[in-house]
Amino acid sequence: MTTISEILKYITIHPDSLATYKDSLAVKKNEPVFIFDIDDTLYKMSSDMQKAEYKSWMTVFDHLNNPKITDKTFHEILNSSPMQGGGFYKLFEKTVKEAETLRGNFKYEVYLSKDASLREVLLDLKYKKYCFTNGSKSRSQSILRCLGLEDCFDGVVCIDDTEMGTRGKPFAFSYEFIIELLKIEDNPNIYFFDDSKFNIEKAKEYNWRCYKIEKDTNLVEIIKKINEDLKVAGER
Repeated sequence: MTTISEILKYITIHPDSLATYKDSLAVKKNEPVFIFDIDDTLYKMSSDMQKAEYKSWMTVFDHLNNPKITDKTFHEILNSSPMQGGGFYKLFEKTVKEAETLRGNFKYEVYLSKDASLREVLLDLKYKKYCFTNGSKSRSQSILRCLGLEDCFDGVVCIDDTEMGTRGKPFAFSYEFIIELLKIEDNPNIYFFDDSKFNIEKAKEYNWRCYKIEKDTNLVEIIKKINEDLKVAGER
């Protein structure tokens, strides 16, 4: 039996992906498309989950590091690149996949549960919807499964885990990749949701419609309002 994970397209941010999909994911002219970050956007990361993830990556750092490599702290390395984690992969010359293998399995299900309200509004949104994440395919799959949202999206655009984390947000290539992948002709038709001010600022440079997600932001209500406005506009 085919699972949802096998049906959902996971598209790595890489030039080869553009050749693979060509025009098959093109959005209809003048039609809105919704682009969502995952972490701290589709769900709010709890302090317990944040601490557990930090600890799991600290284990990898301790395993790889020695004084000859760096005297920087783990926190300094994480924040040494605009794309969090990019500095870590580059410093230790590890691909995302190699680093995740060293880290081992992380039990997302301990910290996340299904979000029926978000699922309902996403399914009611009758436009193309994609996730756009700096996470890997395996991470994205695990989180979307825990949230019960795998079948709510047309695809997930994620980093290439065979690289060292150099093509994600907020680097220009990743935004241009989305535009080319979906054949967007009018950038304001992109509705973009993200918790990072850097990612939002870069998206604004491309004239996307941006919604910065804060800790107290009610994403469900925002989507409902946009959907209602689009329905009204379509009736005119």
